[in-house]
Amino acid sequence: MATFLYRLGHFCVRHRRMVLGAWLSLLVGLGVLGSVAGGETSDELSLPGTESQEAFDLLDATFPSQGGSSTRVVFAAGDGASLTDPGTMASVDKVMADIGAIDGVSTSVSPSDTGTISPDGNVAFGDVRYPVSGMEVEESTLDAVEKSAESARDAGITVEFGGEVIPGAEIEPPSSEAIGLAVAVVVLLVSFGSVLAMGLPLLTALIGLGVGLTGITLLSAFVDLSSTAPTLATMIGLAVGIDYALFVITRHRQNIAEGIEVEEAAARANATAGGAVVFAGMTVVIALASLAVMGLPFLTVMGLAAAATVAVAVLVAVTLLPAMLGFAGHNIDRFRVPGLKN
Repeated sequence: MATFLYRLGHFCVRHRRMVLGAWLSLLVGLGVLGSVAGGETSDELSLPGTESQEAFDLLDATFPSQGGSSTRVVFAAGDGASLTDPGTMASVDKVMADIGAIDGVSTSVSPSDTGTISPDGNVAFGDVRYPVSGMEVEESTLDAVEKSAESARDAGITVEFGGEVIPGAEIEPPSSEAIGLAVAVVVLLVSFGSVLAMGLPLLTALIGLGVGLTGITLLSAFVDLSSTAPTLATMIGLAVGIDYALFVITRHRQNIAEGIEVEEAAARANATAGGAVVFAGMTVVIALASLAVMGLPFLTVMGLAAAATVAVAVLVAVTLLPAMLGFAGHNIDRFRVPGLKN
């Protein structure tokens, strides 16, 4: 393995433009194919063979109206008004009737039918049910439910939504990846003390992650992939991509400091630290792929997608990274940060 990685390091440094072009072409190609194929992840969760899934299936078959998901519509009367007034209750009934007519809503029950009105007549609630799980309710359905409440609001009634599915709720995208990337920049700067040396692990890790994620997008056009698969692949792929590059670059800088030429230094780093990267990466791949043993489809696909991203990170570390070290040459420690000596 060490001999192969040594020769591979020499090859990648000598043909660095070709290696970089190949990886960038792969990234762009997978991105275009994934976009054309229109792959999308799924939020559907099934646990075949488990007692809980059998219970859900039995509930859907026996009491279909109680399956799926629900929204609670809460009405509050304005100052001096009461929901028990015929005119006010007519506005409430109209909202619930409009919601019941929306495509994607199975049932809509008004407070006047269930008597779910407070004794003072100030607050009441109705129930809306959907035939699918909360994650599968169409955005157009939720928008229509939200819009149906406008007539009651125009009449001075406060309308809010609660329960399992909340129309109009805005979910902010997670920023954990951005925070992790910022922390990685600080740690790498402290470790290397050089902007260029810090940038190489980030660049190669992001290219590897991009290849992995675009590959997952393409795969989702042919296989039912959980929406959590890209998230897991991003977290693990970014972490191992930076970590593996850190091993190789550290050894390469040591070789350069000993007076070894750039190509030889990169090849030796690939043969030594690169061997550890391959071993560690394959261990992670096996661990993630072993999720298939549980026999749960969503876990199997999620584990395999993350494992593939880690495998890409290993390939990037032993091919693209030596090529980038060749581009950097003896300037690997340029643009040093004042106060940081490494």
